[in-house]
Amino acid sequence: MANAKDLTSPLESFLIVGDIGGGKSSGFVSLPGKKFIYGFEPNTLRAIQGHDIEYESFIPSDINIDAIALKKTAGGSLVRDNVSRFKEPKTYVEFEKDFEEKIDSGFFKQFDRIGIDTITGLQALAMDRITYLNSRYGKNPEQDDYVGCTNTVINIFRALFGLGIPVYATAHIDFKQDDATKRMQNVLFLIGRLRKQIPQLFSEIYLATGRIEGGKKKFYVQTQPLDLQVI
Repeated sequence: MANAKDLTSPLESFLIVGDIGGGKSSGFVSLPGKKFIYGFEPNTLRAIQGHDIEYESFIPSDINIDAIALKKTAGGSLVRDNVSRFKEPKTYVEFEKDFEEKIDSGFFKQFDRIGIDTITGLQALAMDRITYLNSRYGKNPEQDDYVGCTNTVINIFRALFGLGIPVYATAHIDFKQDDATKRMQNVLFLIGRLRKQIPQLFSEIYLATGRIEGGKKKFYVQTQPLDLQVI
């Protein structure tokens, strides 16, 4: 049995949210120690370029780009093109294999920080694969797809936090008006329960913003409690 009075420094984890260009990815560069990051956005590599950071990048190249209209046929299915050559989305599978191999081999133990950039991009990869498995790839996701994607992303973070290494993750937000309260709030670009479950995992949630001042780009991080809609 352990006693809380014997605890030293608790494990800190950071969720950095913000709009595009706010410096979320670049913040990982400023952290001390040996670092590793998973990149799910093209801008990840741009942010860490030239720094001593090990990484793996998983950017989808197997996306179905057929146009889908919202209008439905008499049979109830969506009107869509059938021009593109069908490609099985395998990018998430490649990430899953890499992630499991690194955990099993103890690869992560050499690092002081692990980064995920971005949760939004990881979510999109998982959704592509899940809709494919449910024979709905290239179509609008349904409830089963959303539930599967939520469980998949949460399990990834449970595995990450189980390593006992500080996690730094980023996610996109939208600043919009709540329909019920009419208040302007920051809303995570995450699906369903992820908007509530992901923030609960992190000890610190910061808002990153960037703007032009005097002809120069300046970056700011809000460390005070955020008005973040999670439900």
